[in-house]
Amino acid sequence: MINGRVYIITEGSKDLGFGHIARCASFYDKFEDLKYSVEMLIDGDISCSKLLGSRRHKYVSWHRNIADLDYTKGCILFVDSLIASQKEVDYLQSLSPYFAIIDDFQRRLYKRALIIDWTPNVENTTKHAHNKNGINKLLQGLEYSVLRNPFINTAYYEFRKLHSITIIMGGSDIRNLTIPIAQMIRRVFPDLKANVVLGPGAQEIQNQECELSLYRSLNAEEIKSLFLSSDIIISAGGQTLFELAALNVPTIPIQVIDNQTEDLTGLKALGFFDEIFQWNDPLLLEKIQDKIVSLSDVQARKEYVQSFRVKEVGKGLDKIISCLRVFCNESI
Repeated sequence: MINGRVYIITEGSKDLGFGHIARCASFYDKFEDLKYSVEMLIDGDISCSKLLGSRRHKYVSWHRNIADLDYTKGCILFVDSLIASQKEVDYLQSLSPYFAIIDDFQRRLYKRALIIDWTPNVENTTKHAHNKNGINKLLQGLEYSVLRNPFINTAYYEFRKLHSITIIMGGSDIRNLTIPIAQMIRRVFPDLKANVVLGPGAQEIQNQECELSLYRSLNAEEIKSLFLSSDIIISAGGQTLFELAALNVPTIPIQVIDNQTEDLTGLKALGFFDEIFQWNDPLLLEKIQDKIVSLSDVQARKEYVQSFRVKEVGKGLDKIISCLRVFCNESI
């Protein structure tokens, strides 16, 4: 890869969520290990700070004024944005020939880019056909999926008697599902331990409300340990599902926003779970209750996940960086 600075350009907030920042953090750490000068440029607010730790970052309202990023010209630009327009992407491409982007939803048009999309089975579709121009480089499919370091080469969940359920509804729980789900679990399954993981943008919960074990601001290692000590996870769709798939923990997934559809249906098709629950289903709590009952037996949980056909989830970081090195050198 060429020498120089790396700018990771992304977004995150209580309204948008924090998934893009979390996965960009893995790339930040890798670039830093490679001795590059790297900085994250985030269109968001200070609610992201807990996820960033000591990583160098700056808040830039680049969606309001894309020209605020002009000083990145000629550097390596690594972009992960759900809401960037085609015009914004075109502008960023004009700043540097060293341009890489994670694009797993809008799938915009690119002139010369390294395009990363680890949506399950996307490589067998035509969703990026418009970008096959002989100049772009496409990295598609789960083999390029990236997780935080603790979820790579880790142990799998060990099946045992049902004891603990964990609820994790994303960085901000935009549908306010945590409390009603937790209350249902405490009411219907009083003998089970109920854990709740609160993201940086989620509202506070009074422990007395539901007799819960509450966790906030956990780092990746702590979340992994909690997941492995749980017997069922109730999770919103998003990047967390890939972490759970890497651990092979029985998971009840809830779709809370439209851009989660492809990941959810892809992981279902690969056998990680057999049903996708919808946040606005009036029978959601009853259906979750029934699913927990169906997974109460150890053998039932084994059968629930044993058909999952992909065991290399989250191990794509080195492959992506290797391709990026070649791409940048070819761009000189």
